[in-house]
Amino acid sequence: MKINYELGYKPVHFSELTDDPEFWKGCQTCKNYDVLTRTERQMCLCTGMLYDPAQKEKNQEKKINEKVFDRLKKNKSNLILQKKIK
Repeated sequence: MKINYELGYKPVHFSELTDDPEFWKGCQTCKNYDVLTRTERQMCLCTGMLYDPAQKEKNQEKKINEKVFDRLKKNKSNLILQKKIK
């Protein structure tokens, strides 16, 4: 689950997942499929994960901005030190 989260997936309730029968066919081989069908796809022992590409882009932009800010901050510190030395 940690790897999926790092890839941009987030845990969600099963009610937030699709109603497409083709999607749910992929669960038929799971050992918890009987729990899923008994609860009418509302609950399972597995974790429902959803991927939002827009959120992934926002996270990447945030990381880039943080790196740029850190570099600017470091450069500013270096300039101040150089100014004090002169």
